[in-house]
Amino acid sequence: MLDIESIAGKPGTGGDITRRLADAGVNINLIYMAEHNRVVLGVDDPDKALSVL
Repeated sequence: MLDIESIAGKPGTGGDITRRLADAGVNINLIYMAEHNRVVLGVDDPDKALSVL
C-alpha cells in the first residue's frame, strides 16, 4: 500500500498511481480534489485497487 506521507507533493505521483491501476485493469470512473490536498478516485473494482496501491 502507498504511504501517503512519502508521496505527498512529489511530481509524477498522480501518473504513478493511475498507471498502477491501469496495469491492473482497474478503471477510474471519477477523480476530484477534496479538502486538504486529497484526491478522491472512484474505481470499478475497489478491492483490486486497494491491493494494487
